[in-house]
Amino acid sequence: MPNFANISLAGHLGSDPELKTTSNDTVLCGFSMAVNTGFGDNKRTTWYRITLFGKKAEAAAKFLEKGKPVIICGTPYIDEWEDKDGNKRQTLKVTASDWTFAGSKEQGSAPPSSSPAPQAADFEDSIPF
Repeated sequence: MPNFANISLAGHLGSDPELKTTSNDTVLCGFSMAVNTGFGDNKRTTWYRITLFGKKAEAAAKFLEKGKPVIICGTPYIDEWEDKDGNKRQTLKVTASDWTFAGSKEQGSAPPSSSPAPQAADFEDSIPF
């Protein structure tokens, strides 16, 4: 049986995206993301470290900024290391395969669009039943 792990997160950027290029010319973008769950006394914030690659990384670096709402889809993993004092530490990380804006256009959370999004009526003639 194959193994599979995928996660979808809706939250807010905790830092501005940092765009980098590796020595083999791979473009990547990294940022932190806060996801709030629960309410009242049970409210908690979980922090994730997000990494995007290629064109999606370039777009994220161009349009996203600290505090903006975003939805991320990708593969989760736990990064483990020892700090300078020898303590074991962990960070939740996601290698994102896709992202999209969350929130309304009035909040300035969407990039300018050159054409309107397709509507269901645009596809009615192509449905075979």
